[in-house]
Amino acid sequence: MSETRSSDATGLLIVFVDPPNREEDELHLWYDVEHLPERAAVEGFLSVQRYVCLEGWPRYMALYDLTALDVLDSPAYRAIAGANFSPWSKRIIPLVRGWTRAEAEQIHPGKAATGAAGPALRVAVVRVRGLDAEHLDRLADAFDPMFRDMRGLLQYRLFAAKAGGEPGDVYAVAEFAHPVALGDLDWTRLKLPSGAVDVANLYTRYWRKED
Repeated sequence: MSETRSSDATGLLIVFVDPPNREEDELHLWYDVEHLPERAAVEGFLSVQRYVCLEGWPRYMALYDLTALDVLDSPAYRAIAGANFSPWSKRIIPLVRGWTRAEAEQIHPGKAATGAAGPALRVAVVRVRGLDAEHLDRLADAFDPMFRDMRGLLQYRLFAAKAGGEPGDVYAVAEFAHPVALGDLDWTRLKLPSGAVDVANLYTRYWRKED
């Protein structure tokens, strides 16, 4: 799917997967041929995009920008999800490792969508867990200088997980126009409790291989 330029996204569905080597080709085929096109056709899905991990784990990530989280409760989405997964989905999903699925609501800056500031060469995803109200209130101020000092920042967004994680989970998603490394981040600027950051991954776009 091409990157969206829409600016009315408030929800994000984020999925991490890592397939066994023997299943990797089929995972790509399933995503490309069935799974992503199904979701792209649902009203309220603004973009569906996949990424390959350069630093961190799991190996693959999918991001789905949503007009609102209640899109995931719509009849159109329920018809292709959960108990209504296709036979192919029911075969593939149990095979993958590291399956993580989170439904999250944008809390900063508000309604920005993936790619709204231009195509990203790198995407950094950071998950922060177990924050109290005091830390949550200043999280945007903490991430802002840490990301903005990195070369080629296009935009960053914060999402509060509403399902698929623990209470207080926050995802930071930063898009960059140039190659970056997680080692470039000054983590001390976050001033978070020890162990609060439990995911810090760097991705690049996945491109479907043409036959």
